[in-house]
Amino acid sequence: MIVLQILCLALAAVLPVVLVLRGKRLLGEQTHGAAVAILAWMGCAFVLSMTGWDGLPHGGIAVVWVALCYGGVAVWRRMRR
Repeated sequence: MIVLQILCLALAAVLPVVLVLRGKRLLGEQTHGAAVAILAWMGCAFVLSMTGWDGLPHGGIAVVWVALCYGGVAVWRRMRR
């Protein structure tokens, strides 16, 4: 059970970063950036809900994590230029 929880947390940690970096390529060039952010949030919240930790606001945690990932990638891209 603990292995599944660790795998879900790892997937929830990586999913927003992958969608930020490769979302347009995975979903098509016509995909709006806000749609990619919403999909990252929904995916992260869904995976967090599969951990089995009841009583946590999975949606709220996912929104904060996706915002941090988007901000981190934006800073990284800005520094790379």
